[in-house]
Amino acid sequence: MRKALLKLFKKEYFFAFLILINASIFAQEEASTQAKEFTINYQNVSVLEYIQFVSKVCEVNFLYSAEDLNFNISVVSSDPISRQSVIATLIQILRTNNLHLIENNNSLVISKIEDVKEIAPLVSKDVKDIKNPIITRIFSIKNTSVETLVTIIKGMISTDAIIEALPESRQIIASDVTTSIQKITTLIESIDSTESPLEIKTYSIQANSAITLIALTKQIISPLIGGSPYLLIPQESTSTIYIVSTPMLANKTLAVLKSLDVEPKDEIKTLENQQIFIYQPVYRTLSDLRNALKEIAANLKKEGMPHPGLINAIDNMKLIHDTNSFVFSASEPTLAKLQKVIAGLDTPTDKEKNLLPTFFLYKLQFVSGEQIEENLEKLLKKFKTQKIQDQKLLEVIENAKWVKETNSILLTGNPIAIEEVKNIIAQYDTIRQSKQKGNFFIYSPKHASLDDLDKYLKDVAHNLKSSGLSDPDLIDTIESMRSVTSINSIIFTGGDVTLEKIKSLLSSYDVSKEGQFKGNFLMLTPTHVTLKDLEKAFKDIASNLKSSGLADQPLLESIYSLRAVPTTNSLIFTGDEQTLAKIQSLFNSVNAPTSKQAVQLLGKTNFWVYEIRQARPQHLVSSIKSITSDLSKIDSDKYLLEALKSMRYVKETNSLIFTGTPDALEKLEPLVQKFDVPSSKDEAGSSYFVYKPKYLSGPELEIILNEFAENLKTSNLENDPLYESIETMKWSDQTKTLVFTGDLTAIDEIKKLLQNFDIADIDHPKTHEISGLEDLGFLVYKLQYHKGNDIQEALKQIATDLKTANPDAAPNFKLVKGINAVQWIKITNSLLCSGDKETLSKVKELISSLDVPLKQVFIEILIIQTTLSNALSFGLDWGSKFQYKNQAVVGINNFGVPADPTNLNPVSPIFNKITNTVTPKGPDLSLGNGFNLGVIGDILFHKGKSFLSLISLLEALQWDTETSIILTPKIIAQDGKTATIFSGSNIPYTGSVITNTAANTSTTTNLEYRDIGMSLTITPILGNGDAISLTIDLESSATPATETGQVQLGQVTGITTLKTNMSTSVHLANKNFLVLSGMVTDTKTRAKSGIPCLGGLPVIGAAFSKSDDQQSRNNIVIFLRPHLINTYKDMQSITRDQEDIFREQAGTPTLERDFDEAAELIKSYENE
Repeated sequence: MRKALLKLFKKEYFFAFLILINASIFAQEEASTQAKEFTINYQNVSVLEYIQFVSKVCEVNFLYSAEDLNFNISVVSSDPISRQSVIATLIQILRTNNLHLIENNNSLVISKIEDVKEIAPLVSKDVKDIKNPIITRIFSIKNTSVETLVTIIKGMISTDAIIEALPESRQIIASDVTTSIQKITTLIESIDSTESPLEIKTYSIQANSAITLIALTKQIISPLIGGSPYLLIPQESTSTIYIVSTPMLANKTLAVLKSLDVEPKDEIKTLENQQIFIYQPVYRTLSDLRNALKEIAANLKKEGMPHPGLINAIDNMKLIHDTNSFVFSASEPTLAKLQKVIAGLDTPTDKEKNLLPTFFLYKLQFVSGEQIEENLEKLLKKFKTQKIQDQKLLEVIENAKWVKETNSILLTGNPIAIEEVKNIIAQYDTIRQSKQKGNFFIYSPKHASLDDLDKYLKDVAHNLKSSGLSDPDLIDTIESMRSVTSINSIIFTGGDVTLEKIKSLLSSYDVSKEGQFKGNFLMLTPTHVTLKDLEKAFKDIASNLKSSGLADQPLLESIYSLRAVPTTNSLIFTGDEQTLAKIQSLFNSVNAPTSKQAVQLLGKTNFWVYEIRQARPQHLVSSIKSITSDLSKIDSDKYLLEALKSMRYVKETNSLIFTGTPDALEKLEPLVQKFDVPSSKDEAGSSYFVYKPKYLSGPELEIILNEFAENLKTSNLENDPLYESIETMKWSDQTKTLVFTGDLTAIDEIKKLLQNFDIADIDHPKTHEISGLEDLGFLVYKLQYHKGNDIQEALKQIATDLKTANPDAAPNFKLVKGINAVQWIKITNSLLCSGDKETLSKVKELISSLDVPLKQVFIEILIIQTTLSNALSFGLDWGSKFQYKNQAVVGINNFGVPADPTNLNPVSPIFNKITNTVTPKGPDLSLGNGFNLGVIGDILFHKGKSFLSLISLLEALQWDTETSIILTPKIIAQDGKTATIFSGSNIPYTGSVITNTAANTSTTTNLEYRDIGMSLTITPILGNGDAISLTIDLESSATPATETGQVQLGQVTGITTLKTNMSTSVHLANKNFLVLSGMVTDTKTRAKSGIPCLGGLPVIGAAFSKSDDQQSRNNIVIFLRPHLINTYKDMQSITRDQEDIFREQAGTPTLERDFDEAAELIKSYENE
């Protein structure tokens, strides 16, 4: 008994202990549920139990199959953890067990199928309290490489996580559990910082050249570099090498440089290591080759060659003139180096010039450039497959470009390879030679203008290409068309057959419009379609016929002549009898009983389209909704009610769409027709309408509506209420709206007119609404800041990794299907997407996050160029000749040396011609610029047998020139977009002269043009702060002021230009004034000629010498200052400031007034 009680007591104690533990655990979980952090102690429990705990504390729903979760887990936390850590722990446990999660509206689906995915909610880093377990975040990278960051992060996260790079926009998209995304955010912020782990150290060169030291150091340090940054930058002027790298590599580089930078030692010569090398030049002479080797040795000494053996071998070389050879003595390694040097020097000069890279422009004769490019691409592929080793030939073929303007092929590369490619192209350019006879045809239009014929023929060529009915000969002949406005003619070149086709096309188009219409007209009254639909159908037919290349111009003109007469509900056409017969045939096809009244099947859905004829759409829709509400209150046919509730109004076709069973849709037809009756006149009354333009501006819509009303009046259409409503139209600049007043009928007509006029493109209207059949909807997103193809490409990249092999396997993949269905509407720059409302909402949110405005920057460039020149010239030229009785002649002079030593002194020819019979005259004393004092004399003795001639010329000239040029180009650019501005002239020069020598000699001179002026190209990269990175290409060119700028080569006259070019990248802050480039050129020239000794004497030496001193100084400096445009006020402020600057720089009050008057032409719209 005692043992039994003890045993019972132990059991009760044991159960009480279990209850106490269970209560404590429950209390712990309950208390933790109330807090933001939790302490977990689950050991070897079912994962289902842990999921229930997570669902409770994190308020997340889980969808799973119990069969997939048949395992136990243990989760123990010594410290409290947050909700996000709890859910992250569960997700990682499931991933380790090959399970995958999909988030959908705060619910997590647990599945073993890894192909089913869905985009998690997009959450920015500014959101603090994140409740979603899995999120998507977009990171904008400023400094670090996007690809490098993605590579680093992918190695740290699980394979189920999604991370992709967008290099074009420098963005990273990541999708994973919330805690992982937060850690990725911290990691990116730490890596993508402006702090640099590099050091900059300097080394002062002692004995060797910087280039030699850098080359040797890089070879030694290269095994230690790895992927670390490593730069060695020499500065020759200060004999310094700058080291940019990590601290460890910088210290090791300093040590290596110190050990290398020592005085070179001479090579030790012994009988064993000395070899003899005899070389006989092949192409160069002994003297040329010796001078070249001496120059190399001198340069090696200057730069501190570390191995002087080569220098000693060159210095000790011996010349053997008998055998025309060199003899060298040195060690075997030194002779090997010497042989390489000589082999590089002893080459034929002409061949060396010819092998330099050059270019050639191949003018095509028979085949189009597109065909040649295609043939060369095919040939290149064959060469690569056959592993052709001639790399230079492959490079020339690969770099061949078609110059469309001149129908030529530009070849660049090795000259020999260019010659081979020219032969290849010549083979292709003779394929249709037999067809093209080189004939020409001149056509003078009779009725159409040159522009109309040009546009018509180009449309024909384009339609032939696009339709696949390509006629290469006809297309080439059309492209050869040239208009000669002086004789009002067009010239065509091509074969005889092709020219006949051109004549046929021209004769069918160039017809008299007056002769077509000789009083014949046709009035057509529709019976099965509305007048408006009939008019629209004919216009669509004309547009499609024209775009397809139809050459029946009378038919098109007759369609365009149609006039609608609403009073008789008819259309009137004018034209000849044959054309009106075609119009009648088209009318019979359009005016057939419409098939829209029949029930149609789309997939598994039956639908019926009803075209509204008489009632107003709003009244008809309201009436049907009212009858639907009444029928739902009684026991009616539920299929009929469902069909009525499915009603959708389509504005574009003014029709109603119903879906349902075939029987229910058939019952709808008589019901809807009863309500489709015209509204009573009593309902009409005065009203107003306020319209906010979508695409066109208010003033533009005013002009269009007024012109439309005038055209209606001229066509004798009576609609006074509409005219009155248009006349009451007022534009409010404050609210940006148009206000109309009038009766309801006129207001409704105006609304329809505005829908037709206020569109991005009249021929291609578009909608901004989301509508569709049942759960199928459409989204048209009008992009505001970027082109549609850029956004579409970004969306495709996002969807690439989310796309599954079988899209229909999971319903949650609708978003990916919606992204893949996005289409770019180029005309309106919009994106079109289809899907359900939830998918469209997510796509719209994603597009709006990508379509953000680019920052803009206003950039000012200041270029200052000054030139100072002065010269001083002084000298005395004198001479004397004496002849005695025709027996002796004596002469003396000190004529100075002219600037060009090949020319004689200008005084010398005058003096030399004076004899006893030729005496000086007035024209012989030619005086130049500046101060000149000259004397010429001739004295005769002994009856002309003796004479004494004297000449003296004193010249003194000093001149100074100062020139300053200031350029201030200014340009505005967007982030990442290249902006270009050019200001200058297009100067002609003689490009080539062709002379044909035959029975009659003819000479043809071709003029070419070159841009001379200032050209600026800037590409900015703007960050979130005030930092601005700019890539700048600046070029300033001018022609010399004198005639020396022309170059004469035979009959060809060229030009010489002065050019300043700068290409750089810079990083600076907003509104900072920075110098980009500068150059100072100071040139001094001193020349003195005279008699030795005498010319150097003080004072009197001036009589025996001549001196010329010239000095010139050219300075150029370039400054830059950017202005970030963050708001509209910034743009207004910059515009106002620049306007004031240009007004002040006008120069005179008259020019300032002209500037203000010109500016008012634009600003007058703002003042109205």
